[in-house]
Amino acid sequence: MLVVHYPVTLVYSMRSGDVNTVIVDGKIIMGERQILTVDKAEVISNVQAIVKRFT
Repeated sequence: MLVVHYPVTLVYSMRSGDVNTVIVDGKIIMGERQILTVDKAEVISNVQAIVKRFT
């Protein structure tokens, strides 16, 4: 069992792989290491449109 005397110790001792779920303002942003609030197809479409402007 990990004993933490100061919460900041826990934050600075963790790595990104230690995070499974992220909740912000009561909303689950990431669950089971999957981002739930971003539409992947929309992001890809937006990036493709931006790339076309530069090529």
